Amino acid sequence: KLLNEIDIDISYSGHEHELIPIIPGTFTPYENLIYKNTKYTTKSSVNEGYFTDAQFPTFIVSKHDDVQNIDRTQSQLDGKMCGVASHVDASFTKLTLCYTNRYLEKMEMVDPFSAIEYGTEIIINLE
Repeated sequence: KLLNEIDIDISYSGHEHELIPIIPGTFTPYENLIYKNTKYTTKSSVNEGYFTDAQFPTFIVSKHDDVQNIDRTQSQLDGKMCGVASHVDASFTKLTLCYTNRYLEKMEMVDPFSAIEYGTEIIINLE
């Protein structure tokens, strides 16, 4: 509730070793997180947690691999890494975001908790 009150535009977080876009309006707050998208994982498990009622997009953005799918084993020793690239237009009204691998190639993005496939970019209106 407090974060919504200060009118955050966007949030980035790391260290989860996953790539997860969390966009308001694509989930129901306070329900268990369940992986449903087979492009993200073949597992259909309930995670220990749930979405809050955040009114701003959040992106989990670090992983030791070159794909979003979590079924592959990650290793810090093979040099694979992916993260996030963001661009805000000159009028500060639109943010374009993508996940990129170590070669700066854009990656396909999916929502792990639904059937939503974003393609290689997500555009957030900042107005």
